[in-house]
Amino acid sequence: MRPDIEIQLALFQIIDEKIKDTDRAIAEMMELLCIEKRSLRNRQRGATYLTGAEFYRLAHHFDIRMYDIELKLQQQAAAVKPTTSPGPAPQAVLTIDSSYIPLLRLEFTDLQHYIEALCEEMENLVRSESPWMKMVCSEVPLFHLVGFEQLAFFKIFMYYHHIVDEGISFEEFLRKVKHLDLPSRFRTIFESYAAIDSEEIWDRHTFEKLLRLIDECHVYGKFEQQNTVEGLLDEVDKLVEYLKPVIMEGKKIKGAWIELYDFESVMREGITLMGLGNKPTKAFFTLFMLQNVSTTHSEILSFLELSFHAILRRSNLMVKSSSRLKSKFLNLLSEQTVQYRNKILKNQ
Repeated sequence: MRPDIEIQLALFQIIDEKIKDTDRAIAEMMELLCIEKRSLRNRQRGATYLTGAEFYRLAHHFDIRMYDIELKLQQQAAAVKPTTSPGPAPQAVLTIDSSYIPLLRLEFTDLQHYIEALCEEMENLVRSESPWMKMVCSEVPLFHLVGFEQLAFFKIFMYYHHIVDEGISFEEFLRKVKHLDLPSRFRTIFESYAAIDSEEIWDRHTFEKLLRLIDECHVYGKFEQQNTVEGLLDEVDKLVEYLKPVIMEGKKIKGAWIELYDFESVMREGITLMGLGNKPTKAFFTLFMLQNVSTTHSEILSFLELSFHAILRRSNLMVKSSSRLKSKFLNLLSEQTVQYRNKILKNQ
């Protein structure tokens, strides 16, 4: 059995031991991961890999540390009596280092550091030999949105609105961050991303989630001026135009290739892997909208890459799909844009 699956199975065993009521444990995990019972059972048996975010969510919810998993694996190894030879020693499970910049303060110094760190990360990656990115896109990634200034700010605003200050309007947010000069950083991130080859998995709701957020903000009065929401919708139109060569030809604006996959079900987690050659070097997984936790731990990188390819095998590569399917996907984006534009402006 692969070590990464052993880690996953040990996690579920510890949960079973902690929660004596099996029905309660199953109900909590189904609600936590937003999956049905059969999908949960596949993860419990090791038939389906947990994503990094699912693993983190379960461990955090049930208060399970990597030390607990390491101890469980050591106990299991000690309980197995060798028949002929001792064989290889059980693989040690290491404590995993992770890092993130918490975006929790309205003076926005954390935000400036966050964007600067992301900018430096992308500049270093694009200067390296044979860089690549792999992304599971439950929402339109910030790497695309930074090419459209107001949409990038809106994405960041939604995080702060939900986590830090529910009373802040979009325009007030813009006034507060104006002095940070973030647009120049946005351009650097976007141009670096456009020069790096990538594989990305989207589903039919990835794009719509952005439109839904604009609609919700409009309904709940988070825009002070009508021209603000109209400006955002205009940038959404430009985003659709920008995505056409991405979908039809598999090309980015700086010449790098992009393999965009259409996942026919619904994705709930976001994963970003960065690497050089055939080796992943860093991973990010999204906890809420914008906030990412990153790690360079080799076991987790391996686990997340396997998770990515497990989802990829259930997806359709757009550039190799028929013209009809490509057009169908593009038309879906255009239809969603028109639908939400009419819905929002009709409410005036």
